[in-house]
Amino acid sequence: MTSVLLGGLCSAQNIFELRDVSKSFNVIVTIETCNENKCNGKATVDLYDKGISKKYQTLFSDDFYLDLNESRKPFFDSLKNSVVF
Repeated sequence: MTSVLLGGLCSAQNIFELRDVSKSFNVIVTIETCNENKCNGKATVDLYDKGISKKYQTLFSDDFYLDLNESRKPFFDSLKNSVVF
């Protein structure tokens, strides 16, 4: 499984691995724009089956939103509005 990346692989994208939003899936969000306390814009959401560590599904959003905490990690309450299982 990909390790947590805070910051972008390129200047226009930010990648977050979310392990605790589902009992069955790990989630990797690649989102277009982040500042100090939020991320928003176009996003790709990859779901990985925890049991076999294989990609299950990819979702796309034109207007995804995440609030970030002081450590620049997504707030769990923000995730409840963005990723729902």
